[in-house]
Amino acid sequence: MQFEVNLRWVRAAGFGLAVSIGVTSPAQEKPVRDAISKAEAARAEGKTERAAAELRMIATELSCVADADARKSLTTEVDALFGDLDPLAPRLKKAFAAAAGKLVAVAEQYSGKGWHRSALELLVLARDFDAASTKEAFEDLSKALGDTVATRVNLDFAAGEAIYTKGKWVIEDGVIRSPPMPEHFASYFSGNRVPPEFSYSARVQLPSEGAVGGLLFGISSVEEMYEVVVFRENGQGHGIVSRRHTDGRTKLWESRPEAPFDADGNVAFDVRVEVRGARLRCWIGKEESEPMNLGDPLAPGFVGLTGWSGRKGLVTGPVVEWSNVEVTR
Repeated sequence: MQFEVNLRWVRAAGFGLAVSIGVTSPAQEKPVRDAISKAEAARAEGKTERAAAELRMIATELSCVADADARKSLTTEVDALFGDLDPLAPRLKKAFAAAAGKLVAVAEQYSGKGWHRSALELLVLARDFDAASTKEAFEDLSKALGDTVATRVNLDFAAGEAIYTKGKWVIEDGVIRSPPMPEHFASYFSGNRVPPEFSYSARVQLPSEGAVGGLLFGISSVEEMYEVVVFRENGQGHGIVSRRHTDGRTKLWESRPEAPFDADGNVAFDVRVEVRGARLRCWIGKEESEPMNLGDPLAPGFVGLTGWSGRKGLVTGPVVEWSNVEVTR
């Protein structure tokens, strides 16, 4: 089965704060530029309705552009193109603003009674309609709720709220277990975007020779992301950091961490990645990478897990496990 997900259009997955940190980079502008390019291509093919649809719900992406001048310029460009494509654009914009205002009002009531999570979910829906009108409400809620992004992503892993999965994952008592996948890797994407700067860590337990487990981050599609994976090879530990893209993988760092076996023959590695601006660092067990230059700061993206038991034909039996999964700022 072929899996295709356009993350930008999965509304139910938008329950995280797409916070911009630092200066605007091409990576922050890319989702907006891509939407404009797709709209122009669709218009050239005579598909006006599809072209308008590409621009209709990109308020969140525009809000992620940190630089005010760049954001204003892109907004003007989007509004002009959208208005040219859709004669009802002015009425739709007013309707969106009205809907956002009503959602913000109810969110503030929820926040006032201490129901901050409910308030956050409503504000994210409101931001999809009109990002500008929700800015102040987001700031007030962030003060009340604290580190909202990390809280929501960690709740995703605790409750099994995913934007995309490959296989049936089991989450209980703080442990995440990958599904048995006879031939392929299992995948799990958190339903919330994290900001461009974050730390992401977990303990990865591998049950057998050839087993692979890892962390995914900077996810922009099912084919484009960064990953750090650990695996067992000839009784030794092996770790690799790479960037996945449509043409394959580009390796960024490789290590040979010690492989501490427990009484049942399992191996567990503590894995952590830290992104600060365009700098990436990684820890696998006691091994630490030098800072890696990503070129541009990451845009707000999703994080996830990937793993394989290492046993072809496995239907039941030992699987990769993750514990202490945590995202922090």
